[in-house]
Amino acid sequence: MKKAIILLAASFLAFGCSTTNSVERAEPTAQKQVVNDKRIISDGALSGYASVVAVNESRVSGGLLKVQVELFNRTPSRRTFNYKFEWMAPDGMQVEGATSTWTLLVLEGRESRFVSAVAPNASVNDFRLKLL
Repeated sequence: MKKAIILLAASFLAFGCSTTNSVERAEPTAQKQVVNDKRIISDGALSGYASVVAVNESRVSGGLLKVQVELFNRTPSRRTFNYKFEWMAPDGMQVEGATSTWTLLVLEGRESRFVSAVAPNASVNDFRLKLL
């Protein structure tokens, strides 16, 4: 009986730990165009486990704005997030696009992942990322 309990506890520990290891260049050669961002925190609990590491942008074919955001799970356990991009025209009006809907993202403990989106048209010059 004692042996069965120990084996059961060991299996929970083995399957309960889900972190991600990664490898990258010690001296990266890619040059990011980092965006200075302003963060508005309305959910203190969310900011306790979800972190925006960096925001990067570029223009792709047709002059469309592409945004890439690195998100980081600050906790040691798996977390589920929802995110969406909102796009803005030069006049400040919101422009709807395919990435203007909530998307589910699961991050393992201490994992970071890049999420990206491309603006719906070339007139878009700004964006907002929302996390839920």
